[in-house]
Amino acid sequence: MNPQQDTEFIAQMAQFSSLEQNKQMTGDIAALTANGLIGRSVTIQDGKESFDGVVSSVALKDGAPQVIVGGKQYPLSKVSLITQYVPEPTVA
Repeated sequence: MNPQQDTEFIAQMAQFSSLEQNKQMTGDIAALTANGLIGRSVTIQDGKESFDGVVSSVALKDGAPQVIVGGKQYPLSKVSLITQYVPEPTVA
């Protein structure tokens, strides 16, 4: 019996618990960020190509949020610019 080892074990378990909570919080923040982009105009940087589009919805892929632009899914890391979408006026 070594009480110091028990104390170290409990401290490590607390650190693992804190790390898991931080990981979950990071995922929640990413999901909130993606949801906040719905209806916004974004620039997607996909390799050497970039294009503009409006985020129509958000999906989850392997637990990570993906923005849907032009019917295709892109990870948040591909979004390089966010602007407010302003629809063009229609002529009656």
